[in-house]
Amino acid sequence: MRSMTVCHHTRSDPHGRDRRRTRLRLPSMPLVLLMFALLSMPAYSRDQKDNMHATVAEQLQQVAEANSRYQGWVHIQVRFQQGMSLPAGAGSVPTQAWEHTNTRDGTWAKVLEFDRRREVTLYLPASKAVARYNSKSGEIRWGDLTADIAKAMAETAATSPPATTASSLASFKKATGRDPAEIRRTDENRMERYDVTFFKDEQEARKFRKDHPQFGPLTGFTLWADRKTKLIQKLRLTQQGVSMIGIVSYGKPEIQGMYDLGVPRDAKVVDNRAGKDVAALLDRLDARAAKGLGKCVAIVTTNPTQNASATCDSKVYLFAEGEDRWLIAEYFVGKCVKASAPESRTLGVLPAGWPRPRLEGYLAQFKDAPPLRYLLRNGKRGWLGWGYNQKSRSYPNARALDPKEWPIMRAIEGLGGTIWPNRWRLNLIGSSSARASLISDAKHAKLTGLRVQHLMPRENGRKERQEHVIWLDPARDDLPVESAWRVFDNDGKTVRLEVRRQYLEYARLANGQWYPLRWKYTRTQFPTRKQASTQPATRVTEYNLVVAPGMELGQEWFVNPAEKFAAEPHPTGPAVRPGSLQAPQGASPQGASPQGASTQPAGKAK
Repeated sequence: MRSMTVCHHTRSDPHGRDRRRTRLRLPSMPLVLLMFALLSMPAYSRDQKDNMHATVAEQLQQVAEANSRYQGWVHIQVRFQQGMSLPAGAGSVPTQAWEHTNTRDGTWAKVLEFDRRREVTLYLPASKAVARYNSKSGEIRWGDLTADIAKAMAETAATSPPATTASSLASFKKATGRDPAEIRRTDENRMERYDVTFFKDEQEARKFRKDHPQFGPLTGFTLWADRKTKLIQKLRLTQQGVSMIGIVSYGKPEIQGMYDLGVPRDAKVVDNRAGKDVAALLDRLDARAAKGLGKCVAIVTTNPTQNASATCDSKVYLFAEGEDRWLIAEYFVGKCVKASAPESRTLGVLPAGWPRPRLEGYLAQFKDAPPLRYLLRNGKRGWLGWGYNQKSRSYPNARALDPKEWPIMRAIEGLGGTIWPNRWRLNLIGSSSARASLISDAKHAKLTGLRVQHLMPRENGRKERQEHVIWLDPARDDLPVESAWRVFDNDGKTVRLEVRRQYLEYARLANGQWYPLRWKYTRTQFPTRKQASTQPATRVTEYNLVVAPGMELGQEWFVNPAEKFAAEPHPTGPAVRPGSLQAPQGASPQGASPQGASTQPAGKAK
């Protein structure tokens, strides 16, 4: 896929960043092209005894294979059904759209025409760059693509519609075991027309979309292919009753840059691409976040210390990290009576040793408790969900994870991403509205400073200025020492929200790897200009990390919670009696570091 949105719905996270609902635009395949990819599914009829229908399936397969062999530029003009609307928050429907893909090197461009504006996006995997233009601002903004993203885009174009529809749909067949419910072929104006319906009814379609969200909301399509070349000339897609038409052409024009897409040559150019030194630091942080602390089980506890309920706001984040399996789950602890967090969703009283309880004995409390939120991968499949409803014993917000989302989710939500800032967490992937730079000052002489500035588009058409300043310690594996994230008011100068993190203690694993033991999170909401008489609202929370290196959880932990807790009522875990927890092998006693680790206050490490 080349157009993916990752949504975060949590209010706060163990990294200490305020988590308002945000969206990350990721460079992936657009929906129209994705639908082309579905053509590559082996088109066998459910009724294999019908020889005529089997011939139609074979002919459709010939079309798919002919398109898979084509190399070069593919151009698609998209026409939307009149009166079409998008889901709330998805934006407005363009009057016209064009998409251009070079299947040789992965270059991809999109042009959207609206009533009062024009938007142009160009991805250049070969130069690891992305450019965006908006006629309202009159600016061309350049940003970076990581090497991994650039490589993935090039591979996607080389194995994506309409060039390699056969291999893509073979993958679809292998993943789902589904064939189209119906295929019909007719001759029309020197072209072959194929009408394909994927599902026998809407109930089957809904179940399919729930289990396989990566394939989108497509319910059927019609294509027209040239009789001689078998190349697709036209495609009509149907998504939940709404249709769009794609007119396909091949070869010229060859897109070399933004000006070939109709962008004015006098447009202002804003280059936000990182320099070599910044890119080297970000590469290092990305690698550290991906590696994390190796195979381990860990918990992060939150302990409110100011302007918060000491019970309702106490949480535990559970992490289990392995080579091909990982688990991230969030739980309330203590007795909480808030309507948004009923007592039945908590894990009894605060355990002995809080906020650094002994790990292994505490794990038993989580095993049969529905988490508030979860992300997990069992090696072959992955799931996410949140908002568990105790009465219905269900997660209304649950779905399967696309394998392409696995590394993204782990970088953002995993233990490594919790410890180290990285491009995903800093919203630098494929962004042309962000600028990252190195900074220094006398106060932080031995540290590396990173500043990330954003101009985030908002629904009212304005751009919200954000700034993230992070000081990293190169002597401690680039761990953060302190950071400040600020959101500014409409004037771009007045701070509306500030989140500060100060790291207080560090520890080392037996292999010498540094990690943070304890940090303080301070969130301050400043009054707006209309609220000049009110005082800032400040909340302070302490975070603690407990790690058991080398520890593994059993396979029973890596089951989809949406299925596990829907089957029958499950206890949320008995109240934990003080003194009832036992220290695991290789884990730390309360207040100490993991086995083989040395704990030292911040600034006093040798």
